[in-house]
Amino acid sequence: MQDRAFDRFAQRRADAARAADRLTEAVERCSHDPDPMLRDAAIQRFEFTFEAVWKAAKVYLEHLGLTADTPRQTIRAFLSAGLAADADEIEAWFGMLDDRNLTSRTYIEPVAQRIYDRIAGEHACRLAAMARALTQVTW
Repeated sequence: MQDRAFDRFAQRRADAARAADRLTEAVERCSHDPDPMLRDAAIQRFEFTFEAVWKAAKVYLEHLGLTADTPRQTIRAFLSAGLAADADEIEAWFGMLDDRNLTSRTYIEPVAQRIYDRIAGEHACRLAAMARALTQVTW
């Protein structure tokens, strides 16, 4: 059973790392070319990167015996597991979750641009950092 749980975690953290790399690539391309299609692609990559990272963290947190059934519960558990430095970082993750929930409204141009600006300004780096942290945790 333990080996299957670790295998599941290993797969999830690899998925999270790949997704974070693809998000970083999208943000870099968008910074050189402000095409709305590239921006929208970066927002889509943000969506699946957020999903991959929180799900990888969820498996790790469950291994530690922490309850993490939803993204919000998972984020709350980050501090207990040492995956977040302080309450400010938790608040930043909640802001990212809010943005993830708003991505269904990217057809509204100002909303899409605000979300993208936060992705490029902070979210992509935070997701990449968590993906890296998950590759370094001790199972």
